[in-house]
Amino acid sequence: MAIIDLMLSDNVCLFGILSISFLFIAWNSVLRTQYFIPQKLDKYYLISVWIGAGLNIVLNAMLIPSFSAVGAAVATDISYGVIILVQMIFICKEVSFWNLCKRCLPLAFIGFVPFVLLLPLYKHMQNGWVTFLLQVVLFCIVFLGVTWFFWKVTKNPILAKRKK
Repeated sequence: MAIIDLMLSDNVCLFGILSISFLFIAWNSVLRTQYFIPQKLDKYYLISVWIGAGLNIVLNAMLIPSFSAVGAAVATDISYGVIILVQMIFICKEVSFWNLCKRCLPLAFIGFVPFVLLLPLYKHMQNGWVTFLLQVVLFCIVFLGVTWFFWKVTKNPILAKRKK
């Protein structure tokens, strides 16, 4: 219960701030499983994670005293972003960063829209378990709606009915 109270401290939804790192976590997971492991580049993957972890410790020490939980959330987002940046530096000769970004931008947009749309609402909600669950449900509904709209507009075959 204390973790949820901390996440909702100062009437700021840390879930929203931390949702930015979800993009980096997903990107990291894809790079790890689709590139670093098959290419036997575990060493470079681990170096990037250690750099991110070290940066997170330094940023936490700098931001938590002034910004408390919000500072920790921002430090986490920045650290995950740096992990991806370091990984891309390691593989930049083999993988086109711009092609990867071009493919990820629509997906990043899908994740960012619910955050932007719901942030003003989150700021006016009271703290507590019920409110936290409501925020998660609202985020999921808006996320699914934006995803559905994106797939309809782009006519992406991923969500099309499969022929048997």
